[in-house]
Amino acid sequence: MLSSAGVTRPAWDDAKKERLVGAADIPIIRLNPGGILDKKAEAEQVLRASGVPYCVVRPTGLKFEGWPQGRPLLSQGDVAVGRTNVLDLAGVGRMDFSAAAALRRIVEEIGDYENDVAVEIVNVRQGAARGAAAHLVD
Repeated sequence: MLSSAGVTRPAWDDAKKERLVGAADIPIIRLNPGGILDKKAEAEQVLRASGVPYCVVRPTGLKFEGWPQGRPLLSQGDVAVGRTNVLDLAGVGRMDFSAAAALRRIVEEIGDYENDVAVEIVNVRQGAARGAAAHLVD
């Protein structure tokens, strides 16, 4: 299933939002236009409850033009922030998610163009680890 990074963030409590401000305080999360993130979270839950094998890919903000193609990174925990070139996402979509390690997993995809994105993910994850264990969705 293709979803979006950030789908769980509108439901985060205030303490988690403060601890992970870099992931919680971005426009798409604050605005949640038309409740789109809530609808995607509901669709993910329906898929998880269905019992069918799945892997959910949550890309960060899609860029169609003027954004370099790079090396996509996969993370977990719904803390990824940044941009994704659609060609990178297409490449991730061609990956074999039928392997046992990929089944019943939710991963975020982000483009690592200059390694600053990877540093941001690490910084956000370290904040999560200080406040509580990083949330990995099964």
